[in-house]
Amino acid sequence: MAKPESSKFLAILLGVRGKVVRKFTIDRYVVANVHVSDEKREFLKTLDGKVFFGDELKDHLLRNQFTRAEAEDVEHFAEKYVSRSMDSPEQILWIPRGLLWVFALYALFAWLLGPLYTNKLLTLINNDLQPEHPVTLFQVALGLAFTVTGFLTFIWAAIGYPVQQAMLCYKYEYVKHTARFKEQFFSPIPRKIMSLGVIPMIFSICGIIFFKEDQLLDTLAYFTLSTDYRLGMDPLKLLLLCGGLAECAAFFLGYLFPEASPHKPEPLTPEAIKSIAASAPQQQAAPLDIREPITVVSNRNLLTDEQLRRLLSSVRVSMKLDLKE
Repeated sequence: MAKPESSKFLAILLGVRGKVVRKFTIDRYVVANVHVSDEKREFLKTLDGKVFFGDELKDHLLRNQFTRAEAEDVEHFAEKYVSRSMDSPEQILWIPRGLLWVFALYALFAWLLGPLYTNKLLTLINNDLQPEHPVTLFQVALGLAFTVTGFLTFIWAAIGYPVQQAMLCYKYEYVKHTARFKEQFFSPIPRKIMSLGVIPMIFSICGIIFFKEDQLLDTLAYFTLSTDYRLGMDPLKLLLLCGGLAECAAFFLGYLFPEASPHKPEPLTPEAIKSIAASAPQQQAAPLDIREPITVVSNRNLLTDEQLRRLLSSVRVSMKLDLKE
């Protein structure tokens, strides 16, 4: 029976956990999109920036007169947009885990499948495909490990991840919510696809460094042990092509869903305020003496900048401004 220390070490090393703990963060985009009353929305604002794990958020909301449907609605948004996406050292260890899985694939092809497949492939390469440049079992097994890892990453980047995000969008009807929340939902997608698309290209570069091109076989020969159907393209070039296609898809999505501009409009100066007040048409209404800050919109993020500009430009207000020189 394994000791608790060794079991914990293996769990950390392999990333094995009994059940992934769900994580929730309340922020202003979540508050703006949930379907609750204004009073409950104000309560959610008090939770801004807090992180909840497991059932903590639902239990907390149920204790504060939220219905189960409202609590689940809050959870949908709070789980999707988590501000602190990395808060555990276990997440950093995915880098050595990735190397471990590549080695596991190498061991699979070199030792477990060696008598059944890899040795036959090695004989085929050295006797038929590339007799002038014999290869070793290490080269063939590592080439297979690189190829499988690269192609699986490409499939997830080009098909799996976009389909997953599209299903989430349709399931929770994110397209019906505010523009700012949709921006937060869509903007990470191109970056993540781009990051995943680089991985097949990196594996290809590693193969170019460690192997000669003519030692890396035609792609179908890896899996069919046949010379009748050959693409004329070695696996490294095919991985580069797949990675390049994923990068093209990411840049295209980045064009469709550009990130918000980091520049914010400058606040109005006293001179600009005087100019606006002087140019405004005179009204017969009683002057409004403004001496204390007034919140025009209680929940600013419910309106986009363009909507707020149009709202303010459609209202004529005669103001008496008391500005200190």
